[in-house]
Formats: sequence, C-alpha cells, structure tokens
Amino acid sequence: MWPTAMFNVLHLCCPVCLDIFKEPVLLPCSHSFCKDCLDSWWRENPAHDCPVCQKQSTMHDPPCNLALKNLCETFIEERNQITPEDLCSLHSEKLSLFCLDHQELVCVVCGTSDKHSDHKFKPIDKAAQQHKNDLQETVEALKQKLKVCEEVQVNFDQTAGHIKHGFCMCVRGLYWIANNNRNKVKSTWKSQTDDQQEIHFIYSGNFNIIESTLKQCRHHY
Repeated sequence: MWPTAMFNVLHLCCPVCLDIFKEPVLLPCSHSFCKDCLDSWWRENPAHDCPVCQKQSTMHDPPCNLALKNLCETFIEERNQITPEDLCSLHSEKLSLFCLDHQELVCVVCGTSDKHSDHKFKPIDKAAQQHKNDLQETVEALKQKLKVCEEVQVNFDQTAGHIKHGFCMCVRGLYWIANNNRNKVKSTWKSQTDDQQEIHFIYSGNFNIIESTLKQCRHHY
C-alpha cells in the first residue's frame, strides 16, 4: 500500500508523457491527458480512441479538466518554493518519503524504482516524529545516567569528608597518646632520678659514718 503523498502525485501525471499535466483535457471515459499529448496520440490514431482504455471518443475537442489543472498548478507552485536541499538529486522531486530499509529520504519516483523494490516507507513528517521520539527517549536515558552520576559524586564527597574527619581525629588521638606517654616517661625519669639522688645521699652518709668509726678504732689500737 503506497503512502497518500505518493498516490496523489502519481495521479497528477499524464499517462502518455508521465509528467505533470499541462493543460489537461477530460475524455468521456473519465481519463485525462495533456492536450498536446492527446492531440499527438490522435494524429497517430485517427480513431480517436483513449490511450488508456481504448474507448473511442466522439469529442474532437475535449474540454479542459479545470479541477485537475488547478491541482497541477498548485503542486508546481509548491514544488518551486522548495529549496534544492529538499529535492531528490536524481528526479528533482520533493523528498516526501523516508525509506525504512535504507534509512534515507526519497521522492515518490524513487519509491517506485527497483532500488527500493518491496521497501517500507513512511511519510517524512511521521518519520521525523518517530526520530524525535527516539531522540527524546535517548535524552531521558542520558538524564537518568547523569542523575545517578551526580548522586554518586555527592556520596563520594560525603564519604571523602567522613574519611578526612576520621583521619584528623586519628592524628589528634595519636598526638595525644604520644604527648601523654612523653609526660609519663618524663615523670618516671624524674622520679627515678630523685630516688637515685636519695640513695646516693644515704650511701654517702653511711660511708662517712663507717669511715669515722674505722678511724677511731685505729686510734685506740
């Protein structure tokens, strides 16, 4: 099933020249042709039959298909307003379809070519909306990942702060222990020094008494 955009454009083409209708005329069988194309056909086929259904026409001067002419003129005006970037480089037609198999923009003529045979198409506006939705989903996923990264960063900063605080407390504790032990050592050393001085004093006193006693003994004997 062809997209509506392709169906409309194909029905603006003359069955004889396969181009957009120029001055289209309408036969009694309801088929339309460019006036010049039909005149050329009838010159080669004097029976004045329809190039499509071969029904003979009794009209030698068929009327203009005004509705079809207006449609063709509107289509041509819109096509002329399209920038070169929006036109197919092969057929100079508007890039109105998106080939899902080749993931590229194509025109309606490309859609009928062998290159895109049995391919699936989407109108360009629907394909753009689908890509927009996919992009939004990707952006939302990236936002969630960013949020997780930010939460991890906050937790990391908090953990680093706790570690730093704990380290400072450990250093202070070690400093207090070292200082306290130093005071204890200093106090113990002072106590031992005082004891040594006292022992030396006692020892010196006893030594003097003994020495005096020995002198007295020598004097008497």
